[in-house]
Amino acid sequence: MNGNVGVLGFCFGGTYAFALAASDKRVKATVPFYGHAPEPLDKVDKISCPILAFYGEQDTNLVDPLPELKDAMKKYDKNFDAVVYPNCGHAFFNDTNPGRYNKEAAQDSWKNLLHFLHKLSTKF
Repeated sequence: MNGNVGVLGFCFGGTYAFALAASDKRVKATVPFYGHAPEPLDKVDKISCPILAFYGEQDTNLVDPLPELKDAMKKYDKNFDAVVYPNCGHAFFNDTNPGRYNKEAAQDSWKNLLHFLHKLSTKF
C-alpha cells in the first residue's frame, strides 16, 4: 500500500466522509453517497482532496441545497463532482431495501467510483 487514504460513506457515513475531508489533510479522495456537506458551507474551504458525491433526485433534503454546495465548492476552488440519479431517492445503493434500491444507479455509481479512484491513484 502507498499510505494514501480514501473515504467512502453511505448516508450518515457520507456526512462523516464530507466532515473528514474538511478536517484531515491525509485524506486524498472522498466519495459520499447521500451525505450532508459541512455546515456552514464556508467549511468546505478546508477540504484538500477531490470529492465525488452521489445523490438521488428524489432525496430533496440533499438535492435542494446542492446548488449552494456546488457554488461554495467553486468559490473555494475545490475539485467536486456531484452525480444526481433520476427516479431515485435516498439509499438507492442499499440492495437490502427493495423499496429504495435502484440497480442501474447503484451499478453506475460503483463504476464511476472505481473510475474516480483509479484516476486519482495514477497521480500518486
